[in-house]
Amino acid sequence: MGNLLYFWLHADIQAAAGRDVRVLHNAHVAAWDPIWPELRPRFGADVVRRTDRLLNVPPTHFQQFGRDFSRSELDAFVRTRLLTPEFISLAPDPDPNLLVVNVRRGDYYSNDEYRARYAMDIARYVRRAVDLAAARASISHVAIVSDDPRWCLDHLDFLGGLGPVRIVSGDPADHLAFLSSARHLVLANSTFSYWGAYLAGVRSDSPTVVAPAFHAVDINDGYAWQLDPIWHMIDTR
Repeated sequence: MGNLLYFWLHADIQAAAGRDVRVLHNAHVAAWDPIWPELRPRFGADVVRRTDRLLNVPPTHFQQFGRDFSRSELDAFVRTRLLTPEFISLAPDPDPNLLVVNVRRGDYYSNDEYRARYAMDIARYVRRAVDLAAARASISHVAIVSDDPRWCLDHLDFLGGLGPVRIVSGDPADHLAFLSSARHLVLANSTFSYWGAYLAGVRSDSPTVVAPAFHAVDINDGYAWQLDPIWHMIDTR
């Protein structure tokens, strides 16, 4: 969903400039309709019509922070389109002493092609990121948001040194809502993770966000162009 949200953001920016830009709706997007009920009627297209002109997508896929979108455009989109009552109802109240760690595994590691592009030493990165976050905030417990909780329990046991650790359950919408509630957040090299931090940045004042500088080996010399410059970056190469 993270990649798709950048297209929705682009459509919103274009609409503000008076242009009619739509995002093709599909079954994957439809799963999110209940929490963002205005997106489909406002920006969605069910079919490509004969008179539609397909946009040339730039190499950045409309994802480059500060170039494809400004902070004000991003914040306006989050505030008016994504932070709906339906979405907020899924999120817990912010906890100033909770560190939320997002770990992306899935096809990044099960698919050989994706593994070559996206894989990194997650445990080493998380250890460094947690040390940085803990130095800037009073952390008493940890929540892990991941598509592979078993791996996290087996390889990130050092998180217990900060306090009790729990795994966040639920579906992707629940996970994104939980990320959005974080005051202290360690990200994965995933667009889903970046959007969790974008949302958190609007929902609370100056959350502590730590992100890997790396996104994919074949994009921008390995450095993520989606990152907000105010986040704390860790070079994992």
